[in-house]
Amino acid sequence: MNLRENITKFLKSNAIPLKEATSGQLSGGMGMIDPDDNRFRRLNQQSRDLSHLTAERQREIAYHMVDTNPFAKRVIEMKKDFIVGDVARWTITAEDEKVQDILDAHWNDPVNDWPSKLESRVRELGMSGEQCYTVETGADGIVRLGYVDPGVIVAVKTVEDNFEVPHEIFLQKKIVESEDLKLKVVRYDMAQKRLVGLMEGEEDQYESACFFFAVNKPIKATRGRSDLFSMSDGIDMLDKFHWNRMERTQLMNAYIWDWTCDGLNGEEIKAFAKSQGGSPSPGSSRYHNESVKVEAVTPNLQSADASQEGRMMRTPLLVGAGLPEMWLFGVGEDANRASAYEMGDPPMRMLRARQNYVSLSMIVPILRYQIAEAIENGRLSQDVDQDFTLDVPEISSRDMKKIADTLESVGRTLSAATGTFLSRETATEMFAFVASQVGMDVDAEQEKERLTAEGELENDTDLEGLFLPQNGAVDPDRALVLPDEE
Repeated sequence: MNLRENITKFLKSNAIPLKEATSGQLSGGMGMIDPDDNRFRRLNQQSRDLSHLTAERQREIAYHMVDTNPFAKRVIEMKKDFIVGDVARWTITAEDEKVQDILDAHWNDPVNDWPSKLESRVRELGMSGEQCYTVETGADGIVRLGYVDPGVIVAVKTVEDNFEVPHEIFLQKKIVESEDLKLKVVRYDMAQKRLVGLMEGEEDQYESACFFFAVNKPIKATRGRSDLFSMSDGIDMLDKFHWNRMERTQLMNAYIWDWTCDGLNGEEIKAFAKSQGGSPSPGSSRYHNESVKVEAVTPNLQSADASQEGRMMRTPLLVGAGLPEMWLFGVGEDANRASAYEMGDPPMRMLRARQNYVSLSMIVPILRYQIAEAIENGRLSQDVDQDFTLDVPEISSRDMKKIADTLESVGRTLSAATGTFLSRETATEMFAFVASQVGMDVDAEQEKERLTAEGELENDTDLEGLFLPQNGAVDPDRALVLPDEE
């Protein structure tokens, strides 16, 4: 199942019109020849999107590979496991109690059910490269999500002056429908200063409002690509390689009993074979003269050690997935604890970037839309504090001993240099920077303000009980008495 071969065969077996199918910018009403002219683009129009047939085929191959190929399944599942982590640690904290109640109701709603559906949503994002969710606001003011399979999306239209902002989603027509089914993408409205879905009068024009998210796409493209798209060929060849080696091993383990009967003709050999009653049983005895010889014969396939070849074939998968060999395959011949720790930084950054996309670019906008709809429905007041934070689990556990040793060493160095080579403010900024590199959120400006306040308090405490003359007058009862000089 080579990806390029499959796509080539698929395209050859389907008649493709001269105007190539697109999922890019759609044409307007003027100059339309056919009712479905908006599904095509001119041959000289630049686009970073795959053709519609290629995009659909790569998604189907990705789903099929996850179902049938252990390597593809491992890539998708491992990314999902790191990104989601402990679902219970995805928590929302709002400044206002009423906002907190609304967001908790949305998060735990039986339809939305983020705690149980988050894993599948992240998995689907990696497999298909895009996700589309319709949004419907109930009478209770809760926004509920509905899933739209990427396979029924025909095209995505962006706003005219910005390719990065999707505007409309075109879906496959139903048999009885004569017009395109469209969804309107929720986006920020400058006039209303909030996220807006369907506006008044648009109910007949669109099926529903929706959110659309896409990954692995160029800026001047409208559709996402699967995480497996660039490595599908390598995964397929690796799977075939392992299957062929297992078949070869099975053949090498096969054997037959070879009987040599000297001096016997064909009829005599048949009679002798019949008298033996089949293959010898384990532990059984046999009796013969020098004319009969029995031995087990195995095939000699001249099979060389293929471990290095197999490791070489794993390289495209490892490079495409961005994951270390020891993670995907559980091997690390050339790795030790120190090198394994260092090799974990690049994939951690890649996984953290995807986690940030899921949390900040997907979930946070949906939650902000939930607050906007609650205000629109009167569940929240117009002047309510809308600030909230979405806390997500760490991608991996930290090496606390290494962090402690690093901070201790940096602290000693800065302490010795403060007042000699460095000012107190600079030392504070340097320590805050080092702490941020190991995952600690330290605000240097706040720390300097606290140190200043603590220093002033300390000075006030030191002067307590010390009464200095004011305006030349000294209170004899409270004056500082010095010991007599000898």
